[in-house]
Amino acid sequence: MKTYKQNGFVNLTTLIFLGIVAAGIGFMYYKGYRVDVTTRSGAGAGSAENPDGFYYTVQVSVTPNEANAIGLVNDLEDDGYDAYYDTYESEMGRQYKIRVGQYADKQSAAAVRSQVRERYQSLKDSFVKLINND
Repeated sequence: MKTYKQNGFVNLTTLIFLGIVAAGIGFMYYKGYRVDVTTRSGAGAGSAENPDGFYYTVQVSVTPNEANAIGLVNDLEDDGYDAYYDTYESEMGRQYKIRVGQYADKQSAAAVRSQVRERYQSLKDSFVKLINND
């Protein structure tokens, strides 16, 4: 019986390890986890404000149920976004606006909006909103 001596870097163990790493990276990409998320809010500046008191945010949802708002905020935060909700009163009662980030420019907010829309199929109606902090 002939035996073969393994020379070089590539052997069966190395190939298996590289295959597992490649499969893990492929799975993470498929599930929406990206390396391009550079801050807690997804991309760009996380908390910024223009000198005149305005900033941009991404409004992802509105709900009359506080528990739903808290759940969505927690899900967004688990994925690395700087999420929060604002409460307001309307003729339909108390409503909760779920938002992501505070950005000095519209382009940064739009980039995060695109990421949110891609990652969360149910948040396709999200939009960039200009907020006056005064």
